[in-house]
Amino acid sequence: MGEASRSTTGNLLEAIDELEHLVIEGSVQPVTHLSENAVLLWLRVLDGHDRIFPRLTESGMPPDTFYLGMQRHIANRIDPVPPSGDLAGYRIEFQNRLQVLEEKISTYLSHSGYRNSSDGCDQLMVEMNRVSRFLSTCLLDGTSAATALPDSATSKGAGHGFLVRVIRDYLIWEPLLNDAIVNWEMNALNEFDRSVALVRNVLSLEDEERDVFQASEGFPLRPQANVRLKVSDFQPSLRPLRNKSMFQLRLSQLKNRIRVPGSVSMELEKKLEVEVRIFLKMIQNNRFLTAEPPGFWESSRSGMPLIRSKPRSHRFLLDTSDFFKKALLFNNGTYTVAGGGMDMMYLQVRQLERYYKFHFPGSAIDARILLDNCQQGWEENKVDKFTEGLLKLAEHLRANDPQQNS
Repeated sequence: MGEASRSTTGNLLEAIDELEHLVIEGSVQPVTHLSENAVLLWLRVLDGHDRIFPRLTESGMPPDTFYLGMQRHIANRIDPVPPSGDLAGYRIEFQNRLQVLEEKISTYLSHSGYRNSSDGCDQLMVEMNRVSRFLSTCLLDGTSAATALPDSATSKGAGHGFLVRVIRDYLIWEPLLNDAIVNWEMNALNEFDRSVALVRNVLSLEDEERDVFQASEGFPLRPQANVRLKVSDFQPSLRPLRNKSMFQLRLSQLKNRIRVPGSVSMELEKKLEVEVRIFLKMIQNNRFLTAEPPGFWESSRSGMPLIRSKPRSHRFLLDTSDFFKKALLFNNGTYTVAGGGMDMMYLQVRQLERYYKFHFPGSAIDARILLDNCQQGWEENKVDKFTEGLLKLAEHLRANDPQQNS
Protein backbone atom coordinates (compact mmCIF):
# COMPACT_ATOMS: atom_id res chain seq x y z
CA MET A 1 0.00 0.00 0.00
CA GLY A 2 2.83 2.38 0.89
CA GLU A 3 4.67 1.69 -2.36
CA ALA A 4 1.53 2.33 -4.41
CA SER A 5 0.85 5.56 -2.54
CA ARG A 6 4.39 6.86 -3.05
CA SER A 7 4.24 5.95 -6.74
CA THR A 8 0.93 7.77 -7.20
CA THR A 9 2.17 10.84 -5.33
CA GLY A 10 5.36 10.83 -7.39
CA ASN A 11 3.38 10.78 -10.65
CA LEU A 12 1.22 13.69 -9.50
CA LEU A 13 4.19 15.77 -8.35
CA GLU A 14 5.96 15.01 -11.63
CA ALA A 15 2.96 16.34 -13.56
CA ILE A 16 2.88 19.46 -11.36
CA ASP A 17 6.59 20.04 -11.98
CA GLU A 18 5.96 19.86 -15.73
CA LEU A 19 3.20 22.42 -15.33
CA GLU A 20 5.45 24.74 -13.33
CA HIS A 21 8.21 24.54 -15.93
CA LEU A 22 5.82 25.13 -18.84
CA VAL A 23 4.09 28.15 -17.25
CA ILE A 24 7.24 29.86 -15.99
CA GLU A 25 9.13 29.24 -19.22
CA GLY A 26 6.32 30.75 -21.27
CA SER A 27 5.47 33.55 -18.84
CA VAL A 28 2.55 34.76 -20.95
CA GLN A 29 -0.80 36.28 -20.23
CA PRO A 30 -3.47 34.93 -19.76
CA VAL A 31 -2.02 31.40 -19.52
CA THR A 32 -0.28 32.24 -16.25
CA HIS A 33 -3.50 33.50 -14.69
CA LEU A 34 -5.52 30.57 -16.01
CA SER A 35 -2.93 28.27 -14.44
CA GLU A 36 -3.11 30.17 -11.17
CA ASN A 37 -6.90 29.79 -11.13
CA ALA A 38 -6.54 26.07 -11.82
CA VAL A 39 -4.13 25.65 -8.90
CA LEU A 40 -6.50 27.55 -6.60
CA LEU A 41 -9.27 25.17 -7.63
CA TRP A 42 -7.10 22.14 -6.85
CA LEU A 43 -6.28 23.57 -3.42
CA ARG A 44 -10.02 23.99 -2.73
CA VAL A 45 -10.55 20.40 -3.83
CA LEU A 46 -7.92 19.21 -1.33
CA ASP A 47 -9.71 21.21 1.38
CA GLY A 48 -13.02 19.60 0.44
CA HIS A 49 -14.57 22.92 -0.65
CA ASP A 50 -14.81 22.11 -4.37
CA ARG A 51 -14.73 19.20 -6.77
CA ILE A 52 -13.04 18.17 -9.99
CA PHE A 53 -15.50 17.90 -12.84
CA PRO A 54 -15.26 14.70 -14.91
CA ARG A 55 -13.52 15.18 -18.24
CA LEU A 56 -13.32 13.12 -21.38
CA THR A 57 -9.99 11.26 -21.45
CA GLU A 58 -8.15 9.13 -24.00
CA SER A 59 -9.55 6.03 -22.30
CA GLY A 60 -13.13 7.27 -22.42
CA MET A 61 -15.57 8.80 -19.96
CA PRO A 62 -14.84 8.67 -16.21
CA PRO A 63 -17.12 6.73 -13.81
CA ASP A 64 -18.73 9.82 -12.27
CA THR A 65 -20.39 11.06 -15.48
CA PHE A 66 -24.14 11.81 -15.49
CA TYR A 67 -25.31 8.97 -17.74
CA LEU A 68 -24.33 6.35 -15.14
CA GLY A 69 -27.11 7.63 -12.89
CA MET A 70 -29.85 6.98 -15.45
CA GLN A 71 -32.73 4.59 -14.71
CA ARG A 72 -31.53 1.01 -15.15
CA HIS A 73 -34.92 -0.70 -14.83
CA ILE A 74 -36.70 -0.54 -18.18
CA ALA A 75 -40.20 -0.74 -16.68
CA ASN A 76 -39.59 2.36 -14.56
CA ARG A 77 -38.43 4.67 -17.36
CA ILE A 78 -40.32 7.75 -18.46
CA ASP A 79 -38.96 7.37 -21.98
CA PRO A 80 -38.32 3.83 -23.32
CA VAL A 81 -35.41 3.24 -25.67
CA PRO A 82 -34.57 0.44 -28.16
CA PRO A 83 -33.14 -2.74 -26.60
CA SER A 84 -29.42 -2.56 -25.90
CA GLY A 85 -27.46 -4.13 -28.75
CA ASP A 86 -30.14 -3.43 -31.37
CA LEU A 87 -27.97 -1.14 -33.46
CA ALA A 88 -30.39 -0.90 -36.38
CA GLY A 89 -33.31 -0.11 -34.07
CA TYR A 90 -31.27 2.50 -32.22
CA ARG A 91 -30.18 4.27 -35.40
CA ILE A 92 -33.74 4.43 -36.76
CA GLU A 93 -35.13 5.69 -33.45
CA PHE A 94 -32.39 8.27 -32.98
CA GLN A 95 -32.81 9.56 -36.53
CA ASN A 96 -36.55 9.94 -35.92
CA ARG A 97 -35.87 11.96 -32.79
CA LEU A 98 -33.38 14.17 -34.58
CA GLN A 99 -35.96 14.76 -37.29
CA VAL A 100 -38.53 15.87 -34.71
CA LEU A 101 -35.92 18.16 -33.14
CA GLU A 102 -35.03 19.65 -36.54
CA GLU A 103 -38.68 20.37 -37.29
CA LYS A 104 -39.18 22.08 -33.94
CA ILE A 105 -36.02 24.14 -34.38
CA SER A 106 -37.09 25.24 -37.87
CA THR A 107 -40.49 26.28 -36.54
CA TYR A 108 -38.86 28.15 -33.67
CA LEU A 109 -36.29 30.01 -35.78
CA SER A 110 -38.80 30.88 -38.49
CA HIS A 111 -40.90 32.84 -36.00
CA SER A 112 -40.42 36.56 -36.64
CA GLY A 113 -40.05 39.05 -33.83
CA TYR A 114 -39.56 38.24 -30.17
CA ARG A 115 -39.86 34.54 -29.42
CA ASN A 116 -42.28 33.96 -26.57
CA SER A 117 -40.66 31.90 -23.86
CA SER A 118 -43.40 29.40 -22.98
CA ASP A 119 -44.45 28.87 -26.60
CA GLY A 120 -40.95 28.83 -28.06
CA CYS A 121 -37.75 28.68 -26.03
CA ASP A 122 -39.09 26.61 -23.16
CA GLN A 123 -40.71 23.88 -25.24
CA LEU A 124 -37.64 23.66 -27.46
CA MET A 125 -35.50 23.32 -24.32
CA VAL A 126 -37.64 20.36 -23.23
CA GLU A 127 -37.24 18.68 -26.64
CA MET A 128 -33.46 19.09 -26.46
CA ASN A 129 -33.47 17.60 -22.99
CA ARG A 130 -35.49 14.65 -24.31
CA VAL A 131 -32.85 13.93 -26.96
CA SER A 132 -30.11 14.25 -24.34
CA ARG A 133 -31.96 11.87 -22.02
CA PHE A 134 -32.39 9.35 -24.85
CA LEU A 135 -28.67 9.33 -25.59
CA SER A 136 -27.71 9.04 -21.92
CA THR A 137 -30.11 6.12 -21.40
CA CYS A 138 -28.81 4.28 -24.47
CA LEU A 139 -25.24 4.91 -23.35
CA LEU A 140 -25.97 3.43 -19.93
CA ASP A 141 -27.59 0.36 -21.54
CA GLY A 142 -24.68 -0.14 -23.93
CA THR A 143 -22.08 0.26 -21.17
CA SER A 144 -23.94 -2.12 -18.84
CA ALA A 145 -24.30 -4.77 -21.55
CA ALA A 146 -20.62 -4.53 -22.50
CA THR A 147 -19.57 -4.82 -18.84
CA ALA A 148 -21.73 -7.90 -18.30
CA LEU A 149 -20.23 -9.83 -21.23
CA PRO A 150 -16.74 -11.32 -21.56
CA ASP A 151 -14.25 -9.43 -23.71
CA SER A 152 -14.46 -12.01 -26.48
CA ALA A 153 -18.21 -11.45 -26.77
CA THR A 154 -18.00 -7.66 -26.99
CA SER A 155 -14.87 -7.15 -29.09
CA LYS A 156 -16.50 -8.27 -32.32
CA GLY A 157 -20.19 -8.63 -31.45
CA ALA A 158 -23.21 -6.43 -31.99
CA GLY A 159 -23.03 -5.19 -28.42
CA HIS A 160 -19.65 -3.61 -29.11
CA GLY A 161 -20.89 -1.97 -32.31
CA PHE A 162 -23.92 -0.60 -30.48
CA LEU A 163 -21.80 0.94 -27.72
CA VAL A 164 -19.28 2.44 -30.14
CA ARG A 165 -22.08 4.06 -32.12
CA VAL A 166 -23.87 5.46 -29.08
CA ILE A 167 -20.63 6.90 -27.66
CA ARG A 168 -19.92 8.54 -30.99
CA ASP A 169 -23.40 10.10 -31.15
CA TYR A 170 -23.24 11.15 -27.50
CA LEU A 171 -19.92 12.95 -27.96
CA ILE A 172 -21.28 14.82 -30.98
CA TRP A 173 -24.68 15.85 -29.68
CA GLU A 174 -24.41 16.14 -25.91
CA PRO A 175 -22.02 19.16 -25.98
CA LEU A 176 -24.25 20.94 -28.52
CA LEU A 177 -27.46 20.23 -26.63
CA ASN A 178 -25.85 21.08 -23.30
CA ASP A 179 -24.73 24.47 -24.59
CA ALA A 180 -28.26 25.36 -25.72
CA ILE A 181 -29.93 24.08 -22.54
CA VAL A 182 -27.45 25.92 -20.31
CA ASN A 183 -28.02 29.15 -22.21
CA TRP A 184 -31.74 28.67 -21.58
CA GLU A 185 -30.98 28.22 -17.88
CA MET A 186 -28.99 31.46 -17.97
CA ASN A 187 -32.07 33.22 -19.46
CA ALA A 188 -29.97 34.61 -22.33
CA LEU A 189 -32.04 34.77 -25.54
CA ASN A 190 -29.29 35.63 -28.03
CA GLU A 191 -26.98 32.96 -26.66
CA PHE A 192 -29.78 30.41 -26.76
CA ASP A 193 -30.59 31.33 -30.37
CA ARG A 194 -26.93 31.04 -31.32
CA SER A 195 -26.73 27.56 -29.80
CA VAL A 196 -29.97 26.47 -31.45
CA ALA A 197 -28.75 27.69 -34.85
CA LEU A 198 -25.57 25.64 -34.44
CA VAL A 199 -27.61 22.52 -33.61
CA ARG A 200 -29.67 23.09 -36.76
CA ASN A 201 -26.51 23.50 -38.84
CA VAL A 202 -25.17 20.18 -37.58
CA LEU A 203 -28.54 18.55 -38.24
CA SER A 204 -28.32 19.71 -41.87
CA LEU A 205 -25.02 17.83 -42.39
CA GLU A 206 -24.67 14.28 -43.62
CA ASP A 207 -24.15 11.87 -40.76
CA GLU A 208 -20.47 11.20 -41.51
CA GLU A 209 -19.77 14.95 -41.72
CA ARG A 210 -20.79 15.41 -38.09
CA ASP A 211 -17.69 13.64 -36.73
CA VAL A 212 -15.78 16.91 -36.70
CA PHE A 213 -18.07 18.08 -33.87
CA GLN A 214 -17.13 15.25 -31.51
CA ALA A 215 -15.97 16.43 -28.11
CA SER A 216 -12.19 16.35 -27.77
CA GLU A 217 -10.07 15.09 -24.90
CA GLY A 218 -10.46 17.27 -21.84
CA PHE A 219 -14.07 18.23 -22.52
CA PRO A 220 -15.85 18.76 -19.16
CA LEU A 221 -18.77 16.36 -18.74
CA ARG A 222 -21.85 16.68 -16.55
CA PRO A 223 -21.19 15.10 -13.13
CA GLN A 224 -23.40 12.26 -11.95
CA ALA A 225 -26.43 13.44 -9.93
CA ASN A 226 -25.55 17.07 -10.57
CA VAL A 227 -26.56 20.13 -12.55
CA ARG A 228 -25.39 20.94 -16.05
CA LEU A 229 -22.21 22.93 -16.55
CA LYS A 230 -21.52 26.00 -18.63
CA VAL A 231 -18.58 24.93 -20.80
CA SER A 232 -16.29 27.54 -22.32
CA ASP A 233 -14.01 26.63 -25.21
CA PHE A 234 -11.52 29.37 -26.11
CA GLN A 235 -8.06 30.06 -27.52
CA PRO A 236 -6.68 33.17 -25.79
CA SER A 237 -4.39 35.65 -27.44
CA LEU A 238 -0.91 35.19 -25.97
CA ARG A 239 0.91 38.31 -24.81
CA PRO A 240 3.81 39.04 -22.45
CA LEU A 241 3.07 38.82 -18.73
CA ARG A 242 3.51 42.30 -17.28
CA ASN A 243 1.86 42.14 -13.86
CA LYS A 244 2.73 39.96 -10.89
CA SER A 245 1.28 36.51 -10.44
CA MET A 246 0.76 34.34 -7.38
CA PHE A 247 1.15 31.20 -9.47
CA GLN A 248 4.43 29.94 -7.98
CA LEU A 249 3.33 30.63 -4.41
CA ARG A 250 0.02 28.78 -4.91
CA LEU A 251 1.82 25.92 -6.66
CA SER A 252 4.24 25.58 -3.73
CA GLN A 253 1.28 25.40 -1.36
CA LEU A 254 -0.23 22.66 -3.52
CA LYS A 255 3.00 20.63 -3.53
CA ASN A 256 3.39 20.94 0.24
CA ARG A 257 -0.17 19.72 0.78
CA ILE A 258 0.35 16.69 -1.44
CA ARG A 259 3.67 15.76 0.19
CA VAL A 260 2.08 15.41 3.64
CA PRO A 261 1.70 11.62 4.16
CA GLY A 262 -1.92 10.48 4.27
CA SER A 263 -3.35 13.94 3.59
CA VAL A 264 -4.72 13.02 0.15
CA SER A 265 -6.47 9.80 -0.79
CA MET A 266 -5.05 7.71 -3.61
CA GLU A 267 -8.28 8.11 -5.59
CA LEU A 268 -8.13 11.89 -5.39
CA GLU A 269 -4.43 11.90 -6.31
CA LYS A 270 -5.22 9.94 -9.46
CA LYS A 271 -8.02 12.36 -10.38
CA LEU A 272 -5.72 15.31 -9.80
CA GLU A 273 -2.99 13.81 -11.95
CA VAL A 274 -5.45 13.35 -14.83
CA GLU A 275 -6.64 16.94 -14.37
CA VAL A 276 -3.10 18.35 -14.30
CA ARG A 277 -2.02 16.43 -17.41
CA ILE A 278 -5.14 17.52 -19.31
CA PHE A 279 -4.39 21.11 -18.31
CA LEU A 280 -0.83 20.66 -19.59
CA LYS A 281 -2.19 19.67 -23.01
CA MET A 282 -4.48 22.70 -22.99
CA ILE A 283 -1.50 24.99 -22.48
CA GLN A 284 0.49 23.25 -25.21
CA ASN A 285 -2.42 23.50 -27.67
CA ASN A 286 -3.51 26.94 -26.43
CA ARG A 287 -7.09 25.67 -26.30
CA PHE A 288 -8.80 25.81 -22.94
CA LEU A 289 -11.95 23.99 -21.90
CA THR A 290 -13.35 25.28 -18.63
CA ALA A 291 -16.60 24.56 -16.81
CA GLU A 292 -18.69 26.18 -14.11
CA PRO A 293 -22.34 26.15 -13.00
CA PRO A 294 -24.38 28.54 -15.18
CA GLY A 295 -25.29 31.97 -13.90
CA PHE A 296 -28.65 33.67 -14.35
CA TRP A 297 -29.56 36.96 -16.02
CA GLU A 298 -32.19 38.88 -14.06
CA SER A 299 -32.08 41.96 -16.29
CA SER A 300 -31.37 42.43 -19.96
CA ARG A 301 -28.23 44.10 -21.20
CA SER A 302 -27.59 46.32 -24.17
CA GLY A 303 -28.46 44.23 -27.23
CA MET A 304 -28.76 41.10 -25.06
CA PRO A 305 -32.44 40.35 -24.36
CA LEU A 306 -33.73 37.85 -21.83
CA ILE A 307 -35.68 34.72 -22.66
CA ARG A 308 -38.20 35.74 -20.03
CA SER A 309 -38.55 38.90 -17.97
CA LYS A 310 -39.62 38.74 -14.33
CA PRO A 311 -42.82 36.65 -14.18
CA ARG A 312 -45.69 37.84 -12.01
CA SER A 313 -46.69 34.38 -10.84
CA HIS A 314 -46.64 30.67 -11.61
CA ARG A 315 -49.60 28.36 -12.03
CA PHE A 316 -48.36 25.98 -9.33
CA LEU A 317 -48.40 28.89 -6.87
CA LEU A 318 -51.73 30.30 -8.01
CA ASP A 319 -53.54 27.11 -7.04
CA THR A 320 -51.42 24.91 -4.81
CA SER A 321 -54.33 22.54 -4.14
CA ASP A 322 -54.78 21.84 -7.85
CA PHE A 323 -51.06 21.20 -8.25
CA PHE A 324 -51.15 18.86 -5.25
CA LYS A 325 -54.04 16.86 -6.77
CA LYS A 326 -52.20 16.50 -10.09
CA ALA A 327 -48.95 15.53 -8.38
CA LEU A 328 -50.82 12.91 -6.33
CA LEU A 329 -52.40 11.41 -9.47
CA PHE A 330 -48.97 11.16 -11.11
CA ASN A 331 -47.45 9.63 -8.00
CA ASN A 332 -50.11 6.95 -7.46
CA GLY A 333 -50.09 5.92 -11.12
CA THR A 334 -53.52 7.28 -12.11
CA TYR A 335 -51.72 9.53 -14.60
CA THR A 336 -49.43 7.10 -16.43
CA VAL A 337 -46.41 7.59 -18.67
CA ALA A 338 -48.48 6.38 -21.62
CA GLY A 339 -51.07 9.04 -20.91
CA GLY A 340 -48.50 11.78 -21.43
CA GLY A 341 -48.21 14.92 -19.39
CA MET A 342 -44.91 14.31 -17.65
CA ASP A 343 -42.99 16.45 -20.13
CA MET A 344 -45.42 19.31 -19.57
CA MET A 345 -45.04 18.93 -15.80
CA TYR A 346 -41.27 19.01 -16.24
CA LEU A 347 -41.65 22.22 -18.25
CA GLN A 348 -43.68 23.75 -15.42
CA VAL A 349 -41.06 22.66 -12.89
CA ARG A 350 -38.33 24.41 -14.90
CA GLN A 351 -40.45 27.55 -15.22
CA LEU A 352 -41.05 27.55 -11.46
CA GLU A 353 -37.31 27.23 -10.98
CA ARG A 354 -36.86 30.37 -13.08
CA TYR A 355 -39.63 32.14 -11.12
CA TYR A 356 -37.71 31.55 -7.89
CA LYS A 357 -34.49 32.79 -9.44
CA PHE A 358 -36.23 36.08 -10.20
CA HIS A 359 -38.19 36.48 -6.98
CA PHE A 360 -36.15 34.71 -4.31
CA PRO A 361 -32.52 34.59 -5.47
CA GLY A 362 -31.22 34.12 -1.92
CA SER A 363 -34.11 32.40 -0.20
CA ALA A 364 -36.73 29.69 -0.83
CA ILE A 365 -33.89 27.20 -0.35
CA ASP A 366 -36.17 24.30 0.58
CA ALA A 367 -38.27 24.76 -2.55
CA ARG A 368 -35.17 25.06 -4.74
CA ILE A 369 -33.78 21.77 -3.38
CA LEU A 370 -37.08 20.01 -4.10
CA LEU A 371 -37.13 21.49 -7.60
CA ASP A 372 -33.61 20.24 -8.27
CA ASN A 373 -34.47 16.71 -7.13
CA CYS A 374 -37.64 16.64 -9.20
CA GLN A 375 -35.90 17.97 -12.30
CA GLN A 376 -33.11 15.46 -11.91
CA GLY A 377 -35.59 12.58 -11.74
CA TRP A 378 -37.03 13.51 -15.12
CA GLU A 379 -33.61 13.94 -16.70
CA GLU A 380 -32.44 10.60 -15.25
CA ASN A 381 -35.49 8.96 -16.88
CA LYS A 382 -36.82 7.81 -13.49
CA VAL A 383 -40.61 7.71 -13.17
CA ASP A 384 -40.60 7.13 -9.40
CA LYS A 385 -38.05 9.81 -8.59
CA PHE A 386 -39.81 12.39 -10.76
CA THR A 387 -43.34 11.72 -9.50
CA GLU A 388 -42.22 11.49 -5.88
CA GLY A 389 -40.36 14.74 -6.38
CA LEU A 390 -43.50 16.36 -7.79
CA LEU A 391 -45.53 15.26 -4.79
CA LYS A 392 -42.97 16.48 -2.26
CA LEU A 393 -42.79 19.82 -4.07
CA ALA A 394 -46.59 20.08 -4.13
CA GLU A 395 -46.81 19.25 -0.42
CA HIS A 396 -44.23 21.91 0.38
CA LEU A 397 -45.96 24.59 -1.69
CA ARG A 398 -49.36 23.80 -0.20
CA ALA A 399 -48.00 23.80 3.35
CA ASN A 400 -46.43 27.22 2.77
CA ASP A 401 -49.37 28.76 0.91
CA PRO A 402 -50.80 31.67 2.95
CA GLN A 403 -54.25 31.13 1.44
CA GLN A 404 -54.28 27.48 2.55
CA ASN A 405 -53.17 28.36 6.07
CA SER A 406 -55.42 31.40 6.59
